[in-house]
Amino acid sequence: MASRYQATFRIPAKDEDSFSDNLLESGAESISIAPANPGTEVYVHAIMTDICSPGDNLAGAISVTRLEEDDWRHRWLQHYEGFEVNEEIYIHPVTSPAPVEKEYRYLLHLDPRDAFGDGRHPTTILCLTMLHEITASLPPDTRRETSMLDIGTGTGILAVCASLMGTGEIHAIDCDETSITMTGKNAELNGAHNITSSVSDIREFDPGRKFDIITANLLTGILQEHFDRILLLLKPTGTLIISGISTRWGNEMDALFSKKNIYVRKKDTREGWLAYLLQPER
Repeated sequence: MASRYQATFRIPAKDEDSFSDNLLESGAESISIAPANPGTEVYVHAIMTDICSPGDNLAGAISVTRLEEDDWRHRWLQHYEGFEVNEEIYIHPVTSPAPVEKEYRYLLHLDPRDAFGDGRHPTTILCLTMLHEITASLPPDTRRETSMLDIGTGTGILAVCASLMGTGEIHAIDCDETSITMTGKNAELNGAHNITSSVSDIREFDPGRKFDIITANLLTGILQEHFDRILLLLKPTGTLIISGISTRWGNEMDALFSKKNIYVRKKDTREGWLAYLLQPER
């Protein structure tokens, strides 16, 4: 069984992206970032496999620690702190001892272990921002009558946040059983009892109904392959939020929407990723 190590570096904050990319290209399994000197330096913690001593890819590491097999998978959580999505939404991991220092309208408690989605990825933030935008525009009574489907829910962040914002009926699906287990845990943590979650992929999911809002934070190829199926699950007056799309595929996705007569209500970018707020053309 492979041995794993945590290597820690202290680098200028401006070099965070390029340094992390180099580590991943050198074989790092995961990367986490923690502040050192706020605004100027950060700690980069990398999980590596089968190293005997720091080599070229570990030059400059301030420490290299061997991890026990039952410890390495969650080691990154030591450096995962809560963060603000916008002025009204804050995601707070249950693994963090740090308190939330100000009041937020929507405080989402998250257990990020064992499933994809700790909330910090640009595509998740883009989706959360768009979801908040369209939900905030609805009167409370209308929100309670609104239905939502979250495809590829991960840890359930979008579904839980929608529940906190007053969405009435929410379905969350993922093809990974662990993701659905974590979605259930996170729903319980936040008192989000109106979420129905199930293990399913897009092709198999057949709820016998259509939804007012669909969120799908997926890879570009999956979105393209299953776009027609996603549209079949959306009400003619509904809203579709999609992300997981690199900016390099933007023109290709724009062409797809045009071909399918889909109106791009909003298009936003963050750190090389795209998100779309879409509606069927009426």
